[in-house]
Amino acid sequence: MQHQGLYPKSVLLAASLALIIGIFGCAQVATADTQVSGAVGGVWGADESPFIVTGNLSLADGDTLEIEPGVEVRFEGRFGFDVSGTLLAVGTVQDSIRFVSSSGRANDWRSIKISGRSARNSRMQYCIIRHAYRGVEVATSSILVENSEISIHDNAAVRMDGSTVAIRNCVISTIGGNGVAIVGTSGASRAEVTGCHISGCGARGIGVGDNSQASLEGNYIEDIVENGIDIRSAGACTVADNVVIRGQQMGIYVELSHNCSLARNVVFRADQEGIKIHRCENADVINNTVYDCGGIGVFYYSSTGQLLNTLVALSGSEGVFLQASNPSLQYNDSWGNSSDDYSGVAPDETNLSVDPLLADPSGGDFHPQQDSPLVDACPVPYTDPDGTLADIGAWFYNQNIPPTIVSFSPDDLDTLKGGGLMRFSVSAVDSNLHQLFYYWYLNGVQVDGDTVYEHEFVEDGNYLVRVVVDDRFYLGKSNHVWEFTVQGAAVRQDDDANRPLEFRLSDPYPNPFNSSTSVVLELARRGRVSVELFDLQGHRVGRLLDEMMNQGRYRLPVAGGSLPAGVYVIRAETGGTGVEKKLLLLK
Repeated sequence: MQHQGLYPKSVLLAASLALIIGIFGCAQVATADTQVSGAVGGVWGADESPFIVTGNLSLADGDTLEIEPGVEVRFEGRFGFDVSGTLLAVGTVQDSIRFVSSSGRANDWRSIKISGRSARNSRMQYCIIRHAYRGVEVATSSILVENSEISIHDNAAVRMDGSTVAIRNCVISTIGGNGVAIVGTSGASRAEVTGCHISGCGARGIGVGDNSQASLEGNYIEDIVENGIDIRSAGACTVADNVVIRGQQMGIYVELSHNCSLARNVVFRADQEGIKIHRCENADVINNTVYDCGGIGVFYYSSTGQLLNTLVALSGSEGVFLQASNPSLQYNDSWGNSSDDYSGVAPDETNLSVDPLLADPSGGDFHPQQDSPLVDACPVPYTDPDGTLADIGAWFYNQNIPPTIVSFSPDDLDTLKGGGLMRFSVSAVDSNLHQLFYYWYLNGVQVDGDTVYEHEFVEDGNYLVRVVVDDRFYLGKSNHVWEFTVQGAAVRQDDDANRPLEFRLSDPYPNPFNSSTSVVLELARRGRVSVELFDLQGHRVGRLLDEMMNQGRYRLPVAGGSLPAGVYVIRAETGGTGVEKKLLLLK
């Protein structure tokens, strides 16, 4: 059984996808200098870019400003942008929208401030926001910030007050002074922070306080001066599937915050405590990994909750330290710590002190090996995503074997005479004895079928039939593809149901993939089409297609054999219209 890459799929995908924006998002060459100040609205087009901000900007309640992809908004002084209406700044992978200063220094301008009920439909996607005092402030409002870079600010990347904010797949870095990447302060804010890469902050990575609630999932947080995740006097928070590494203080700190859940997080090489729970009720630490931290591994002080299925190893002080606390303590492994593995508690026989036998912890791979004592160590009402008993620690040893397709019919199909009913079938078995589910696709569109799919081909053309056999557990999918040409069909001139009506690119399948995957390109009309593959640095690493093509559907294979593991973007373009899909290559 092989490990599934250096980091688990959810964390690697989320953190790597966040890197795309800001690398692909290169502003177009300026064609005009449009000076703006005061009240704004309407549409800011790329042909008018850059927009030179010469005074404070305001978007009034009831007004809308739409900013097109490729626009640059350049602040020439310490001005701010106050948004009480609807701001729609929606870029693309290749043409992001930039909010920057001319001199390129932090604190050159004030912030983008979203406030009031009318601003609640605002969106910022594929944006680059740099050089402000604060990047985005949200007061008694809400906003979605997605696939964006927010960097080189003096105080905070995102600050919220009494607001609901979703921050997804963003790069947040180089926040100086007392800077916090993301902070929910007064007014009981609600924050969703998912799939972000946060680094280089002068204070905390993510801060939650004053009755605010937060869902923090799948983030990668590194090189923070204070605590990676800091929750104080907050409401119920969920902290799951995050990686926090190389913090100068604590990895995760929770204080005076009740009903918080910490699950499947990795804390690696924090200078002080890995996880500290301080004066909290019902604070659960379940399936976490705390490794090689300078202080105590997991520290409960005057708190209640559960400490369950958690690995603590090589701490510079105690491994697990309970002071004036009596959480439920079961099925943990505390090993190799400089002081006692367990202090302030007499652990029962379910708690271990053994070498966890991890794959490569110094290289960042915290999966247990096949013969690790952590595997299936927890006969409690939790299971791993592979459907087996829970392993100890944040990452598990995958025991799920994908279904095996043992036979399929027809065996070989290159050309099919049209006009008749064609029957496709597949037989599969599952060594884990899981129930199997069958999904059929005709030219990328899902159709009805179980182990058998039947279709009458009434038009000539290129066809692709695919069946996916899924056990609905971790990496539990197998598929078979028939690719063939139909010839001699009785074409119905009045039936356009199977003809592409738009330019589109299907989701890659499989994705993630190990060596090869494929996409289906749909072309509504004849034209020149280019399909290219980019890496995270914006370099083109492959060209799949560049030619004139007729209307139709085409399957394009994508080979990853010569490429390193990581996230890539496949882009198809015709007639000035582009579509992108993201791929994750595992090796």
